[in-house]
Amino acid sequence: MSMLAFFPWLKIAEDVECDDFKLIRYERGRLPGPVGSEMQKICDRLLQPFVERYYDSDDNDCPVANATICLLKNKDLFDDYDESDRENLFEIAEVVAFCGLAKREYFQGFFDNYHNADSYHLVMQGFEGSDGGSCIITRRRDGSNKDLRSKDTYKVSRPFNVGCNNTIKLDISLMNALIKALEDEKLSLACADAIFSFNKANTDSSLMTEYHEMVFMLSAMQRLFNCNYKEDNTAKAFMSLMDSYSKLKVSNSDRLKGHQKQTRTISEAWLRDFFQLRGHFAHGKRVSQQKHYWTLKEHLLFASYIIPLLAKQKLSNEGYYSLTDDDLSQLRTFEKLLDEDVFKKISKECEQQCFEWNRVVDEEKDRL
Repeated sequence: MSMLAFFPWLKIAEDVECDDFKLIRYERGRLPGPVGSEMQKICDRLLQPFVERYYDSDDNDCPVANATICLLKNKDLFDDYDESDRENLFEIAEVVAFCGLAKREYFQGFFDNYHNADSYHLVMQGFEGSDGGSCIITRRRDGSNKDLRSKDTYKVSRPFNVGCNNTIKLDISLMNALIKALEDEKLSLACADAIFSFNKANTDSSLMTEYHEMVFMLSAMQRLFNCNYKEDNTAKAFMSLMDSYSKLKVSNSDRLKGHQKQTRTISEAWLRDFFQLRGHFAHGKRVSQQKHYWTLKEHLLFASYIIPLLAKQKLSNEGYYSLTDDDLSQLRTFEKLLDEDVFKKISKECEQQCFEWNRVVDEEKDRL
């Protein structure tokens, strides 16, 4: 059986080539090309069931105009994949998602680089011949299920939590570093678990509650740190990566007035507050009787921001990655963001660049 692996909701600016795989741009009628070739026609047909919702069009269900094909280096387009190949591709998809989320921007308005992990949904489409139906294989606890569909009865709409088809930026340097780290027996399992947990916490799906996202987010950090699950060990591992960038003392923080814990910096206070709030959710409590200095939404935002940077710092320590000036700027900005009400609007004149988050980020960029 022939197969094609692709991300139907992912549009990238240019093709990407790593050691083990390629990401190839798809554009209906044009790419991967050549235009009018049998290969292009097959790709167009396989992507035909994946549709956009255009409310200003007579036809609300239009086939996606752009997508991304994922191809293993040792394969040709439309080759079959065995179980090992499929597992490899899904692992690659998790890495691609993490490296896209690492470049994500916040509080930039509608037409920005914000997206979530569901934008990186990978489809492995089996098919027979050049113009027949499709075969969808799904897992079961007692085996697998194979569903054969004609081309006229198979349709998949872009999920509502996945944004419009903006071009998404990927952190290619981080991607190459992670692929190498996943081949390192010492780092492989911890990195893979951390990536998976982080992605699960960043779907923006209504099927995933914010309480569960908290649990996944802390799990991502603890697996990345490769530490045991006690608060002091987690805080120690966190600060070992953040120590060079953690300078603001708890005693100088307006947010942390009255803070009684023996913590030196705002970063450590945040991590411990995060750990304790997560502990309440993990043990079935939805309302904490303890005083917390950050809200649930703030914790999830800050964790989403810092975890990819912590991954970069760890990979840098292991010799797989070189921190960029932008990485260093973001690491130094983190603690200043923690001390502000980042969801507070500071301007009502426009929808973009009008939150406290933007002010802190822009000031730090200007300073550096």
